[in-house]
Amino acid sequence: MNQELPLLLADYPDEPIYNMKAATQRTGIPAATLRAWERRHKVLNPSRTEGNYRLYSERDIAILNWVKAQLDAGLSISRAVALLERLRTEPRSNGSDTFGKPERATEPEPVTGGQAESWAELHRQLHGALLRMDEQRASVILAEAFALYGVEKACTQLIAPCLVEIGEDWFNGRISIATEHFATAYLMGRLLALFNSLPVGQGPLVLVACAPGERHEMGALMLALMLRRRGRNVRYLGADIPLRDLALAIREMRPGTVVISAMMVEAAEHLSGLPALLGSLISTTRFVFGGRGFAADGMARQLGYGTVITDIDAVA
Repeated sequence: MNQELPLLLADYPDEPIYNMKAATQRTGIPAATLRAWERRHKVLNPSRTEGNYRLYSERDIAILNWVKAQLDAGLSISRAVALLERLRTEPRSNGSDTFGKPERATEPEPVTGGQAESWAELHRQLHGALLRMDEQRASVILAEAFALYGVEKACTQLIAPCLVEIGEDWFNGRISIATEHFATAYLMGRLLALFNSLPVGQGPLVLVACAPGERHEMGALMLALMLRRRGRNVRYLGADIPLRDLALAIREMRPGTVVISAMMVEAAEHLSGLPALLGSLISTTRFVFGGRGFAADGMARQLGYGTVITDIDAVA
């Protein structure tokens, strides 16, 4: 289905013929997500067999693909469902339900009290699953979080806080380094898979990397993922990029913006030598810094180039 063209639901047969497995294959939406959308947001009310198994029609598949496109464009599931209901109850001039291009998210929705309680429960469940190294359960929890609240909120409200708590668990001797490594590797893998599944955006190139010696890359990866979800032309270079290799990548790729993350002051200090390696490129390339390493003792001012960012909109 071409999401750039209007979608007339009346053009799609309403006969229930696809089981859950077929629906997930047709849409790319995990079964756990489909069940969450049905249970929590009433996106669909699929037919049932005599054995109580779900059956989906071509029209159901079209609606699911449309909702998925809204989430890929940056909307939360609640906002996408509200738009879906509005389009259903306010037919276009031709009298049919017509669905156009995905809307773009503007400002993030505030977290309500009920959502805050849901985040606390999701956090408790994900933290427990990771400590048990229960990958299957962790995947179900993340799928529900993505389905209910969208990727960006799941990153900031669930994955990041969970990683902080797991790091504290290890530091205080409550878990082993093996458990901490499993949790970090699992979450990194999920975010990388999401990043690589998105199409490369258009426009000026943005490079996202961690400073030399910086091994904490989750924040940088989340930023790269959110930028790509917003349609930006992003390349993610990863953790601990040696200064000469970073300069070489900038020289070869000529990005419009370079985003560098550092959680440690020592890592941020390495960047003082970058201008000498880049020459005149340092004045024609936009540099932005993120992470605690740049906040300490005015490190960004000491470097003499670039600005510190506090959120994704400062980059976008």
